[in-house]
Amino acid sequence: MAEKLKDLVILGGGTAGWLCAAILSKRLAGHSIQVSLVESEEIGLIGVGEATIPPIRAALSFLGIDEIEFVKATQGSFKLGIEFVDWLRLDHAYLHPFGAFGADWDGVPFHQHFLRYRALGGGIGYQDFSLTALAAKAGKFCSALDTTAFHRNWNYAFHFDSALAAPFFRNYAQAHGVRRIEGVVEDATQDGDGYITALALQDGTAVNGDFFIDCSGFRSKLLGDTLDTPFEDWSDVLFCDTAVAAPSKREEAARPYTRAVARDAGWQWEIPLAHRNGNGYVFSSRYTDVETAKNTLIASLGDRIAADPRVIRFKPGRRSSFWVKNCVAIGLAAGFLEPLESTAIHLSQLGVFWLLPFIPNYRPCPEEIALYNHQMAAAYEQAKNFILLHYLTSQRSDTDFWRDCARVTPPDALACRIRAFTETGRCFIPEGELFSQGSWLAVMMGQGIDPESYPFYADAGEDRAASLRLENLHSAFVEQVKRVPRHEAAIA
Repeated sequence: MAEKLKDLVILGGGTAGWLCAAILSKRLAGHSIQVSLVESEEIGLIGVGEATIPPIRAALSFLGIDEIEFVKATQGSFKLGIEFVDWLRLDHAYLHPFGAFGADWDGVPFHQHFLRYRALGGGIGYQDFSLTALAAKAGKFCSALDTTAFHRNWNYAFHFDSALAAPFFRNYAQAHGVRRIEGVVEDATQDGDGYITALALQDGTAVNGDFFIDCSGFRSKLLGDTLDTPFEDWSDVLFCDTAVAAPSKREEAARPYTRAVARDAGWQWEIPLAHRNGNGYVFSSRYTDVETAKNTLIASLGDRIAADPRVIRFKPGRRSSFWVKNCVAIGLAAGFLEPLESTAIHLSQLGVFWLLPFIPNYRPCPEEIALYNHQMAAAYEQAKNFILLHYLTSQRSDTDFWRDCARVTPPDALACRIRAFTETGRCFIPEGELFSQGSWLAVMMGQGIDPESYPFYADAGEDRAASLRLENLHSAFVEQVKRVPRHEAAIA
């Protein structure tokens, strides 16, 4: 590597590649470092990820991109959470809303006040203490409430057309100095120590670089092929490995949330956009085949289907390391779990933001590589545990898929968290974990995990006064939602 970092090369476009390029172009502005991105029109994009979680707003803010500009450019809509239909059992549904539930007081978390309220005979359900859940069910949305009183209770993300998101970030990145190179990479050259020195394109061109970012998708051309980094296969616990996806005409008002409907061998997503819906059936090839899955998806969409379903195959898991020598993998090249809970784009975002403090002056520091790999490994483990929570706690036993999901032994960290919540009503989420306490509580309670007790300190104060406080909070949420515009109006 040169004495000073001069050329940073990204392999692969798509949403992950161009978002990475956009963030790097912003961070490296004024440092005489040329960022180049190599991609080819010949190589198709996966292009299924159309839903995000709230941290995407921080990425747009970092880039100085107006949220409304982004939604317009990507034919997007707004997302207040995810509805899970038939996951716990048939004919049952619940929301995983964004934003906090209720309000803590006297140093006691809200959910423990709720457990006391319920024990006293209170009839308002836990989900109805979520401002975003109430707004989602009512089809309401606004980007900013007309009061700051409920700031912590309000959060949102976006749905977008993935075919439009990559060009949006590409335009931003190129406007900030990123050089796009058209070509298919045939091979990568390395020096005597194994560090990558150049990408060799099929047309004979060599793209020299000092530092490389692999955004080549499932192929993992650099980290996997060139640097021979092993892949950790998680298909023993995450069964879904295939998806069939198709757009459909939208004939109803766009819901401000994603729907995830459990099917016999997996689940089906429905994502409302401004101009259409995105749909897909994610399933395990061990329990059904592609044609059956296609037919299930087509039957659910009827005459609204707008294109033939396409097939996406994937293997759940991750690379054993995310950064090796002078190459970092981000996005699908680093790993993938499955589309549930929209973790793919967020893990790509984490991958590049956590890299920013460690971009080397020249040859990378091994201790910093180890720290980065540790952080990313923890994030993927946290995502895996949260996704497993949905499957392992299902009470369904009507198909082999769901029966086998219930038999999976949970990782120790997940088993410990479920057991602690069940026995004590406590839910400890370390600061900085991928999903918040509110998210864990929404899914645990939605999936039927019912605490046997709650901490004694939630009993402070007179019973009726405590119950009245919760009821007044719920009434305030209901009144607030009445003042929020319709989601359709926000899109318009």
